[in-house]
Amino acid sequence: MHIALKSMVDNGWDAFIDAGMISMIEVSVDLPGVSMSNLHVLPQQTTTVKTWSNSGQLETVMFGKKKGNQTRIYDRAQKRMAKKQAWAKGKATRVERVLRSQAQPVKLLPNLPNAFSHLAFVDLPPTPPPGEPKGKEYVWNLFRDAVHVRGLPVALKMLPEDSYRKRYRKWLAQHTKPWWQPEQIWLGWEPMIEKTRLAKKGWF
Repeated sequence: MHIALKSMVDNGWDAFIDAGMISMIEVSVDLPGVSMSNLHVLPQQTTTVKTWSNSGQLETVMFGKKKGNQTRIYDRAQKRMAKKQAWAKGKATRVERVLRSQAQPVKLLPNLPNAFSHLAFVDLPPTPPPGEPKGKEYVWNLFRDAVHVRGLPVALKMLPEDSYRKRYRKWLAQHTKPWWQPEQIWLGWEPMIEKTRLAKKGWF
């Protein structure tokens, strides 16, 4: 790419490192062995949510609006098979983060904030949170049923904010999946940028 750019721009890719700005970036991480079935996603805040299912099985969850930042979580195997592409790696879920309108200098790419810190994956406890109003324990069971049909973010949005949503969100946040470690995942970002040399000048 540097050689091709040198025929059009002085200093080739170095010129983009000096003055270039990133307007959009897409980052993804794969979760091998993790199935979309019974996968409960808990975003930091309530946002626009869309889900896609096939034969009653959740295949894709998307947060955010099309023109803004978005998070997409989907079944990799189902996506490949839908495109009639071979897949022999077993269950796998992909988490994608799309950041738009960034205006990030290329040279600061290694310092990109953690793109996955806004997400948590949680278990759905069989018992309601402590302090559930007496005689209202059935609400938790109804909520669990709604989660299985609509997904966790949508089910949460259906609850009254003050009386139930905050309390249920806090209870769920105490049951995070141990395999989801966004801080550990993001430790690989800077070494990856260093390896690809996207933000390093003068190595050509």
